[in-house]
Amino acid sequence: DLQLGGRWIQTSYNHRIRGHYAAIGDRYDETLDLFIHPQPFPSWTMNDRGSWDPPVMYPTDGGRWTWDETNLEWVEIV
Repeated sequence: DLQLGGRWIQTSYNHRIRGHYAAIGDRYDETLDLFIHPQPFPSWTMNDRGSWDPPVMYPTDGGRWTWDETNLEWVEIV
């Protein structure tokens, strides 16, 4: 009989509970009852839904973009 101590918190593959499926490096936020991914960049802030928001919104022109933390801007991938 294997005894596993500690606190166990259920996670979900289909994202129906606790935001998303818990991954290595995530942390559990008791107040939001969500698993939170690590902060992707120092300039990004967490919103009240437990997701990280960039200081400049992602472009919606259909292009492919990557975040440039040095210049705090989106750079198109060409």
